[in-house]
Amino acid sequence: MKTEIQKMRDRIKYLEAENRSLKIRLSHTYWETRAQVEDTQRIKDFIIEAVCKHFETDLETLAGYNRHRDLIAGRFILAYLLYKDAFLTLTEVGKMLGGRDHTTILHAVQQVKSRISGDYGYREYHDYLTIKIKLDEFIEQVETAY
Repeated sequence: MKTEIQKMRDRIKYLEAENRSLKIRLSHTYWETRAQVEDTQRIKDFIIEAVCKHFETDLETLAGYNRHRDLIAGRFILAYLLYKDAFLTLTEVGKMLGGRDHTTILHAVQQVKSRISGDYGYREYHDYLTIKIKLDEFIEQVETAY
C-alpha cells in the first residue's frame, strides 16, 4: 500500500517522463516537513498523542461513547486531523474511533471545518495541535539524524 506521498512522487516521475511541466505550490513549511515523513503510522501516532495530551485523556476514552463536551470536541478534532493530515479515509478514522460510521466522521470533519472558520476556541485547538505535530516531527528528524 503506497502512501499519498509516494503516489505524488510516482505521478511527478510520470509527468517528467512525458515532458510535461508540473508546478507544485507549497503554501506552508508544514508540507515540506511532512513530505519527508513517509510513514503514515508515525503521523497518526503524532496526531493521536497531541490530541490526547491536549485534552488530558487517552485514545480509548476519546474513542468511547462518553458525551462530555470536552471529549466530543477532542473526538471531533482528532477525526478532522486524522482525515485531513494523515490522509485516512472516513471509514478508517471511524474504525479508530470506536467503530463509528463514516457519515459520523464526515459530520465531525464538517463541524470542525465550520467552527475553525468562525469559533476562536476551535481555531485555537487546531492551531495548537498543528504546531505540536510539526514540532514533534522536527524533533524526531533531528534525533534520527544523530
